[in-house]
Formats: sequence, structure tokens, C-alpha cells
Amino acid sequence: MLYSLFFYLGGTMKNINKWKDFSFEYGHDKEFENLSRNIKSYLKRNLEENYELINYNKGHFYVSGFIRNIENNKFMYFSFPDVRYDSTWYNHILYRSAENEKDYTGGHNKYCRIEDLINNIQNSIESKDIEKDRQESDIELESA
Repeated sequence: MLYSLFFYLGGTMKNINKWKDFSFEYGHDKEFENLSRNIKSYLKRNLEENYELINYNKGHFYVSGFIRNIENNKFMYFSFPDVRYDSTWYNHILYRSAENEKDYTGGHNKYCRIEDLINNIQNSIESKDIEKDRQESDIELESA
């Protein structure tokens, strides 16, 4: 009971850091469920009030989702790699601009550490990076 309560109340980087040296393998579904819950809680608790976490998806050993700026209705997609195959998963979090909460192709891929994810996403949504990424992606598609 104490074990479950500890991981359920996650939402701080401290709770996510506890998983950094954990060796996820088949059969560790319950442990990954707890990590996923910690990540979701951390994102929700640390986003500024004009941002929301939407379409959070827990896969078998990965998580992904979208963060939306409520004021300008801009979206960013993020994806945590499969933790079984990347022991430094916390240093390779993918994020990119998205047209909406179903756009899984979006702008240019960017990567960061988990500690930088929220700031990077919020800064990207507020800046012109999204428009620039979109324009560059459209140009690449047209020239292909």
C-alpha cells in the first residue's frame, strides 16, 4: 500500500528521477504504469495555467501526448522513447509543433532532457518557432 501511494502521489521531478536507473524489462508493467502516472502528474502540475495536457497516451513502455496553449490554441506533441531499449530515455524526449491534438507528424523533431521539456514546449508555443517549423515542413513536402 505504501509503495502504491508513494508512486501515485508523484508530480515532482524527484519522483521521476527515481526511475532513471531502473531497468525496465518485460514483466515490469506495473512499474512502468507508475512511471507513466508520475510523468503525467508532473506535466499537469508544472504547466503554467494557460496550458493543458491533452491526449496523454501510455503505450506498452512509452508515453506521448500533446500540450495546448489555451490562449493561442497552439499545440506541441511530445513522446518519451521506449524505456526498455533506451536506458537514457530521460535525456531524449521528443517534442515538436503540431496543428492539432491528432497531428503526429508536425514540425521538425527536437529533443531535450525531461527537466527541460516543459520550458522548451512553453517557449516554443509562445514563440514564432511553430510557424517557422510549419513553413519549413510545408516547403520540404512540396519539394519532395
